[in-house]
Amino acid sequence: MTRTPERGSQSANSSTPSSSTPEMDRRTKAKVHRNEALRLKEKWGVEAVQVRYRETGNWYATLKRFPAALFDRHGYILFPTEEAYQTSPYIHIGKEIGVPKGISAIPGYRPFPISEQAEKIIENLLYPDAPAPSANDVPDGLPARVKSLVHRFIRDTKTSRQVKELYEYRCQVCGERLEILPGVFYAEAHHLQPLGGEHKGPDVKDNILCVCPNHHALFDYFAISLDPAKLLLNKHDLRKSFVDYHNGHFRNIC
Repeated sequence: MTRTPERGSQSANSSTPSSSTPEMDRRTKAKVHRNEALRLKEKWGVEAVQVRYRETGNWYATLKRFPAALFDRHGYILFPTEEAYQTSPYIHIGKEIGVPKGISAIPGYRPFPISEQAEKIIENLLYPDAPAPSANDVPDGLPARVKSLVHRFIRDTKTSRQVKELYEYRCQVCGERLEILPGVFYAEAHHLQPLGGEHKGPDVKDNILCVCPNHHALFDYFAISLDPAKLLLNKHDLRKSFVDYHNGHFRNIC
C-alpha cells in the first residue's frame, strides 16, 4: 500500500524561503531606521546617546540609554533622563514604545527648522546650478542666465540652530514665526559681527540673533541699529562688543 504524503508536508518545505523574507524585511527596515536616526541626530545636532526613528512617530523600540531622542520625519522629542522617559504620560512602554497620537503631540516636541524637501527647494531658488541657456534659448524680453561659481559660508550651523530653537523660530525683533509647511517653521540667524568678508565674526551664540527674513536683510545692510533692551524676545545675552560692532557700522552708513 502506497502511503500518501502528509498534507502540507511539501508546502511547509516550499514555504521556508518565503517565511524568512519577513524576517529579512524587518532586519532591513530596522537598519534603515537606525541609520536615519543617526543621520538626523548628526544633521540637527541633537545631543542624545540613543536615538530611534519612525516616519509616522507612533511606535519605537524601547530606550535604555539617556539622554535619548525619538525622531519622526518632521522633528523629534528629547528625553533628558530615564525618569522623564518612564513617567511620560504620552507614551506607553512595553516590549515597544507606543505613542498613540505621535511624538509631535508631546509637549516639548521640536520640529526641524525646515524640512529637507523645502530645504532643497530654497537651495535651488537661491543657488540654481542648471546650465545657462544659449542666447537662442532665451525668449525676447527675458535676461539670459550666466552660470557662476559661488563660495559661501554654511550659516545654518549647530550654534545657529540652537539659537533658533531657543526662540522657537520666532523673530526676536517682531515676534513673527514663518510656517512654511504644516508644523515646520523657518527663521534665520544673523551674526552681529558678520562671518564673511572683512568682518570675520565668530559663530558663537552671543553674536547671533534669531530673526525673520525681513529683519535679517535690514541687519545685514546695517539699515537699523540694535538695542538689546528693546528686543521683543530676549532669552540669551549678546556680547557688548558685537552689538557695538554692528551699531558702529550703522552709524558710519547713516
